[in-house]
Amino acid sequence: MPWPERGAADGGSVVLGTRRPRLRAVRAIRTNQEPVKEVPLVREAPREPVRTCVACRAARPQRELLRLARTPDGIRFDTSGRLPGRGAYLCPETPCLDTAAHRGAAALRRALRGGSEAEMLAALASIRDQGHGPTTGNHQDVQHQVPDSTVRSENA
Repeated sequence: MPWPERGAADGGSVVLGTRRPRLRAVRAIRTNQEPVKEVPLVREAPREPVRTCVACRAARPQRELLRLARTPDGIRFDTSGRLPGRGAYLCPETPCLDTAAHRGAAALRRALRGGSEAEMLAALASIRDQGHGPTTGNHQDVQHQVPDSTVRSENA
């Protein structure tokens, strides 16, 4: 939006469509004060990588998930998280492992971009054999934290 024209009383004419110059503040030089102490910059802690479970699609920190990797030798359960090759992440809960094995491990094959159904199911079986995740899939053994002052009924 152009500024309105100024008349002769305002100090002359201005070309339409130009901007008024900005006034720049001039810093006052303080010579009689002590020099300012240098304060180290506070850096934020580095963020932890977040990955998505291929079964339940929940985003969780990478260290909480299990990794399967497609290597030249086949599909392997990656305990270190450092195997070369394309990786896919799963929650350590049994329902997620069951969902990953559902329909011929289609979601897992899609995430790893290849591999046979037998390889995927064998890798999931190796995860279960190594004892990762809870042993029950119905989550009835989960104990929720309840304050001590809360009265529990026998049916709960």
